[in-house]
Amino acid sequence: MAETIFSIILLIFFYGAFIFTYFYPVESLLLGRRWQFKEEPRFSNGRILFTKYLSIIGIFVLTIISVRAILDSYFFSNLLIIILIFYIIIRGYKLLSK
Repeated sequence: MAETIFSIILLIFFYGAFIFTYFYPVESLLLGRRWQFKEEPRFSNGRILFTKYLSIIGIFVLTIISVRAILDSYFFSNLLIIILIFYIIIRGYKLLSK
């Protein structure tokens, strides 16, 4: 029971971190490193898009882990894995073509 509660707390923390990274990519890139710069650094549009891309992949992976642990259903987790692979291919291609 204690490990279930602990894992739920960790999942909530990681979901929050990935959602924060998606909505505020510049702040998440500067998290803990803002003191290194005298001025506000400017990040390229590609780096911001890549940070958002990685946060969506992290949310997908956490969802796959949650579904596999909670439902113990390989159908839904395999379906999410297939969707994740398609997302990685399609969005990665669009990201590299820019």
